[in-house]
Amino acid sequence: MDDYTTHKQRAEALLEELTAAAEVSEAERRNVIAQAQAHAALAQAEAQRETAEAIRAIGALSASEPSGLTEPGSGSRSVVRGN
Repeated sequence: MDDYTTHKQRAEALLEELTAAAEVSEAERRNVIAQAQAHAALAQAEAQRETAEAIRAIGALSASEPSGLTEPGSGSRSVVRGN
């Protein structure tokens, strides 16, 4: 299981525990909500990190296009069309 899913599930479990409890003090309720928010923030940060990593990988693939696909001497990355 990835970090995103782990943190998301932990946040959901904390909130489920809070709603299932018969009596919860205000301080305990605030603590559980804060923990759930922290796990949600960690899940969001992990998703953003994975997105950034994917974008970098796509950029690396684009930068490493085979040079045989460009017009000779053009310096562009356009694909050569057949005659």
